Amino acid sequence: MKWFRHEVDSMNSERMANLINKFGWEGYGRFWRIMEIVAERMDESNRCWVELPEVVWLQKLVMRKQKFDSYTTAITYLFDIHVLRNGDIVRIEIPNLLQKRDNYTRNLQASSKKLPSKEVEGEEEVSSGKKKSGGNPILKFYLDEHKKKFGTEVSISWKKDSALMKAIVDTFGEKKTKDLIVAFMADENSWVQNRGRGVNIFQSQVNRLNTSHLKHDPYGGVVL
Repeated sequence: MKWFRHEVDSMNSERMANLINKFGWEGYGRFWRIMEIVAERMDESNRCWVELPEVVWLQKLVMRKQKFDSYTTAITYLFDIHVLRNGDIVRIEIPNLLQKRDNYTRNLQASSKKLPSKEVEGEEEVSSGKKKSGGNPILKFYLDEHKKKFGTEVSISWKKDSALMKAIVDTFGEKKTKDLIVAFMADENSWVQNRGRGVNIFQSQVNRLNTSHLKHDPYGGVVL
């Protein structure tokens, strides 16, 4: 991508105001620097992520590890930004950049003829788990585990949540992702209990769950 659209009043949004309040104008600048880093790697595909060693992120953003951890947690909570960790590798994914792509990249996408026709911008399908998972076995596993644990259906945004789950599987692998899903459903963390068990909440907790080395007990429990 050569450039992306940047709203001139972005600093006035409630979410950005919260980010600036916590991290100052450095936090504002680093937000757009991360956007630039990810956008630079985007091409005619629907790739909207960058995966780099943590030390490289620290160098690019001129941050120490402790502040980087705090900052990435904040932007994950405030914005539609997904931060996944696998050892020393940190992957930052920004789906909203797909809506901000430039004409150059759009033309590449059209000429490649590798992608399906462009969907209506902003259109999103939300439904309960009663709908078929569209051939996504991990998402189906997630829905089944939620129903088994809580006896209820979980609301799903099929387009967005399928993308989130794919990013998690790409990072951790299918087997580990299933273990993390089981651990998440059994998680008694108060923040999780207040927020619910949507896929976006699961995505925000996978690093914590993975760090805790939660494993699925063959007798149906979760052990450390």
